[in-house]
Amino acid sequence: NLENKLENAIQVDREEVEKRITEIKKQVTENKTQQNFGERRETIIHSAEDVEIRFGGDVKKLHPVIFISNLKKKVRYIGNFETAKETIRNHLKDEASLWFYSKEEELDNWHKFEQKFLSYFWGKIQQIEINKELQNGRYHDRMGISEQTYALQLYNNAKHLHYHYSSEQIVELIARHFEDTLENHITLQNYKDIDSLCQFLQIRKARIREREIRRSQENYRQRENQDYRDRRQNFRRDYTRREFIPRSENENRDNGRGNYEQRNRQWNEDRYRENQNRNNTRTYQEDRNDNRKNEQENRGNR
Repeated sequence: NLENKLENAIQVDREEVEKRITEIKKQVTENKTQQNFGERRETIIHSAEDVEIRFGGDVKKLHPVIFISNLKKKVRYIGNFETAKETIRNHLKDEASLWFYSKEEELDNWHKFEQKFLSYFWGKIQQIEINKELQNGRYHDRMGISEQTYALQLYNNAKHLHYHYSSEQIVELIARHFEDTLENHITLQNYKDIDSLCQFLQIRKARIREREIRRSQENYRQRENQDYRDRRQNFRRDYTRREFIPRSENENRDNGRGNYEQRNRQWNEDRYRENQNRNNTRTYQEDRNDNRKNEQENRGNR
């Protein structure tokens, strides 16, 4: 019995050791996989050609909080911060790039970089400006962007303010940026989120475009009808009240047009003129025959 108990205890210990060895091997494999993945991430991000989005310092084009959050995901697998600096440098441009070059020597870890970056590009001054725009701004067509794009940009900037606005409060403030009738409609419809507001603005824009197209088509038809009526009226006036001009004096202009009496009188005058010319004009043969006849009469008289 004692031997059996010893064998059973040894067997249990052996199984536990094998299980522990298996777990250790699995953990080593996972660590190698993560290390390789981090190296691949580091290699890919290290290239500036693969960077599609760069931050230049303009809050309205790209919010610094959103940018730093996305950049953090890209450099988290890079163990050496000096290597991470190259990745950070590749994602900056213009004013942001100049700022990083001036602070690069002071930055030795990600936390310090993030803190100084947000303090400079999303500090008290920037937030005061965005809050002032949220409270007192107005939308104008000459801005070159649509109403829904304007609302989205303002909402994304306002939601990162340290003033702790709720989503409903931001939407209510954005509604004041539009004309009074639109603001009243948004208030009555009780839009509480930015999606509903932007969908309404998009539908409103489509309806305005449809009305403009319909109005343009109606104006075109009215102009066509008016031009047609003017042409008919001018033609009728020329046909019934036109001053008579003899055809021989202005043949191309008259061209046979006019009322019936004018054309009939013109035809009679033309026929009379032709008969007169025919009676007054003698041919050479007629004159010669008359001369011969006169000579014969003179000979007979002799």
